[in-house]
Amino acid sequence: ATKLKVTNNYDYEIHSYTSVKDCLRNLKRDVNIAFLDYYLGDGMTAMDVMDAIKDKCDDCKVVVFSRTENEFITKQILANGALEFLVKDKNAFLQSGHILEDILRGKA
Repeated sequence: ATKLKVTNNYDYEIHSYTSVKDCLRNLKRDVNIAFLDYYLGDGMTAMDVMDAIKDKCDDCKVVVFSRTENEFITKQILANGALEFLVKDKNAFLQSGHILEDILRGKA
């Protein structure tokens, strides 16, 4: 099992949404981190949502997951301001934990 060890002195809330509409409707200005799947349904991708997140939450770090290993998509996501693009594989959960630790420690 993987444990996130940086829980001391942090106050955080985790929200999960199953639709883009719900996510954007409930998005608060003080969101610090957003984890997104690349393909979001209804013809939308993380690219569409990243713009809305950045408009509302200037300092939000965005991490995008996808099963695709398409280099063009990866470059496009990163150029649009994502902190990381992770391929959904057996290491994705561990990698996301390390990224979260770096963000919380101010290293990302």
